[in-house]
Amino acid sequence: MSEDKSDAFASSAETLKRLPTSVQVTLVSKLLGVPAEGVAVDTLADQLEQLCLQDDGWRRLCEEELDVHEPPAGGSWQEAYVASLAGKPIPQGNAVHTDDDDDAQGKEGQGEGEGEAGGSDADGASEEELAEVDPARRRLIDVVDGDTFLSELRAATDQLMSYLKQHETMQELIKLLTEDHPSTPQRLKLKLPQLAFQAIGNEALLEVMISNTDLLDLFFQFLDITRPCKPRSVSISGFFSRIADALFERYPTEFIFYMKSRENMVSMFLDNIDDQYVMDILLKLVDCGITHDWLHQAQLIPKLISILTADRDVEDQENIATVLVSIFSICQPYAQVKLITDLFSDETIAVQLLDYMSASVPDTKGFRIKQGLNVVISILNLLTDETLEELPSPVFIQTILSRLSFFTETLRLPVEEIRVRTSNADWNPPLGSSRLKILELISALLFTGLPVVLEELVRLDIFPTIVDLFFHYRWNNMMHHQVEQIITTVLCGTDDSLILSVLEKTAILNRVVDVFEQHDQAGYTGFLIRLANELVKITKYSAGISMYLCANERWMQFVEGELQERNCLEGTPLGGEMPIMSGEEEYYEGECSGYYYGDEDNQVVFEDEDVELYDDEEGIMDDDFEYEGGVGPEGYESGGEAGEDEEEPQGCQGGEECSGYYYGDEDNQVVFEDEDVELYDDEEGIMDDDFEYEGGVGPEGYESGGEAGEDEEEPQGCQGGEECSGYYYGD
Repeated sequence: MSEDKSDAFASSAETLKRLPTSVQVTLVSKLLGVPAEGVAVDTLADQLEQLCLQDDGWRRLCEEELDVHEPPAGGSWQEAYVASLAGKPIPQGNAVHTDDDDDAQGKEGQGEGEGEAGGSDADGASEEELAEVDPARRRLIDVVDGDTFLSELRAATDQLMSYLKQHETMQELIKLLTEDHPSTPQRLKLKLPQLAFQAIGNEALLEVMISNTDLLDLFFQFLDITRPCKPRSVSISGFFSRIADALFERYPTEFIFYMKSRENMVSMFLDNIDDQYVMDILLKLVDCGITHDWLHQAQLIPKLISILTADRDVEDQENIATVLVSIFSICQPYAQVKLITDLFSDETIAVQLLDYMSASVPDTKGFRIKQGLNVVISILNLLTDETLEELPSPVFIQTILSRLSFFTETLRLPVEEIRVRTSNADWNPPLGSSRLKILELISALLFTGLPVVLEELVRLDIFPTIVDLFFHYRWNNMMHHQVEQIITTVLCGTDDSLILSVLEKTAILNRVVDVFEQHDQAGYTGFLIRLANELVKITKYSAGISMYLCANERWMQFVEGELQERNCLEGTPLGGEMPIMSGEEEYYEGECSGYYYGDEDNQVVFEDEDVELYDDEEGIMDDDFEYEGGVGPEGYESGGEAGEDEEEPQGCQGGEECSGYYYGDEDNQVVFEDEDVELYDDEEGIMDDDFEYEGGVGPEGYESGGEAGEDEEEPQGCQGGEECSGYYYGD
């Protein structure tokens, strides 16, 4: 096919893909000669792209619907029909059918036309086309290409199902789906796989297929890329994937048993790394717990990593890395299976990934760093505390650290040299995706919590470079986020000397202060506020770091001034406090009945056996009361009379107004410590800093309450030295 014609086909395919789905389905239905309900919608775009390369069906549509009997000069039938669908004039060169043309063509073609009784029919395969087809295959083609096939298939008629279940018929059906046989008529090359897919997807035929290993072997030969009849159509891969998925969904045990019985099955899957439909099946197998031992024994991950090499096609490299990342993402809930844990004790895997990224292929260095680090970071994210208990010093991480200098040098000397112009500046060089990915690697390594990681990074003196990048690329928030994560993780370490070393070498304190003194409004301002707060927070846990920070006068002025003001501003609710809505005042008038008792700082509501707390400006709604009070306007007295259906608070007489800190039944005991509220049940007590034990309901006969101690503040409602009823004593 000429280049111009290929471009025309591509253009027409794009035009068709922009049509409504219903129109696309109708078009494919007409071209394939199948009912619209028999068209697979999920592979619609692929089918249209394939059909654009076949002229027979388009000629038939032009003749039947447009009354056009000649293609455009130098064009195709497809171009003429697509032009009409798009509402454009039919390209010049089309001849409109007339009776005179019939006469002329009849006279010119009398000699040639005589004796052509077996000529091609637009609606079916000709005798000549089917002459070389095997008799069993030819009979099946006649059946599935019949007008009533799909309706009989849906009805599962006895005669049709009996024929389709035959072993020979099943074999031919699978071949129609998975093989591109040279003897198949051109018009049927896409129609037959679609019809075979419809047939095999029938529940009865799936059952026949899963119970016969010969049929399964024939079906999975689709994965054999060396066979001569392998179809290259994406839509056929989609049909294959959907049948495999149906077998797995309905018969998982039998399906997995068959997979395990075929030694080269994993390798066959990996041979089709460029086929997304096939990879979808592989990922579904990974996402099934019963397959992990088999996939581990079959060396799925080592085989994938071994084919990730710099000499492969760039698209293949990306596909392999994407599949690996997808596998590790799926395995997050299965991080303790050997399929994953063995990665951390395998030096070979780390070496292969490092060799791939550092290979001497300069044109793709940045691309390979990005793809390789995607895989490395995905593996690091699978490291768990349980794995570290069994393997305190993972070989995988040690190997990465041993060659970390490759990444630190790349961080200092960028790979991407292309100038990038943005709305705020021209960056030459830009940060680049490879350097951003290296920062993500450093963050992931630090997050493992292994002391050796921070030691190695400090030794390589990489933190000054990281902070320089932070301030240089002022608006790159993706990079700012990674640097913030790195510094925050460093501050969470246990070695104060290493933390102080990072703070001193980066001069982070003064650089933060400089930004705010100069009123430098850039994209990193919010990140610096969070970092400053983390630095303030660490002073509570480390005396050495606290002394270092306090010794910096500029820093302390910033903390007590600008930082405090910023925190106060950011902590203020947007729009101010919530106003009291009109009509709410009536709930604050007079005494309130209900489940509300307490002082103005601690309000308690008991709903049956549940306890809810609310502050002095809110009330609680429940199923029994329209409103359960709160502290109202000034002068409003807390507490209230018990309602008729309410349980009396302990220590109070029915109908009396009760003061004090304890109310409730035996199932809900409340202790107020300053302004905090703690709840405990009828068999437990609360320990605090001031008292050895703050009661609960004790053994039978135990009397609640007791005398207040000498140093104790009297509970409200009790007189000094008197025995008080209630469960609370203390400050």
